[in-house]
Amino acid sequence: MLQIKNLQKVFNKDTVNEKTVFKNLNFHINKGDFITIVGSNGAGKSSLLNLISGSLLPDSGSINLNGRDISKLLEYKRTKFIGRVFQNPALGTSPSMTILENLSMAYNKGKKFGLSSGICKKNTGFFKEILSNLSLGLEDNLNTKVGLLSGGQRQALSLLISTISNPDLLLLDEHTAALDPKTSETIIELNKKNYS
Repeated sequence: MLQIKNLQKVFNKDTVNEKTVFKNLNFHINKGDFITIVGSNGAGKSSLLNLISGSLLPDSGSINLNGRDISKLLEYKRTKFIGRVFQNPALGTSPSMTILENLSMAYNKGKKFGLSSGICKKNTGFFKEILSNLSLGLEDNLNTKVGLLSGGQRQALSLLISTISNPDLLLLDEHTAALDPKTSETIIELNKKNYS
């Protein structure tokens, strides 16, 4: 499903701070695989996820997803088939929008909805249902701005946002690191339920 060939990435090229992060990196992941990348700080774990998601472009090499070369595809175009949850709960949501607006934007990702409102009232029941699975009370607060939520609530919402459109690939970047143990357990159970 995911194949990386001869991937190269150098930061601060041709300066005294030049750092080669990847040189001829090769690997492939089959559909249904769950892969964990372990390494020390600065080893390139987040950089690899940034390259796969498109927030960084490789210097050379290729990234193929389901047989399609996505190496030069812009990040916003990759979001149609790649979901991502960041370590920082603030990065996966829009704080100035409500829970309902965040979920509606994610649900409409890749769909045409014209100049009309991106919020469709008929989806409210579905959103309440999936939010109730979190056991965080968010289903009763659809009109609350996301910036007012706790870090754990935002991270749980971020996971829902990243998986609501059933992406081909889900990238999780230490997504439970900033959470309390109970919320962390809830997030891990949601991962198992949605991607086992």
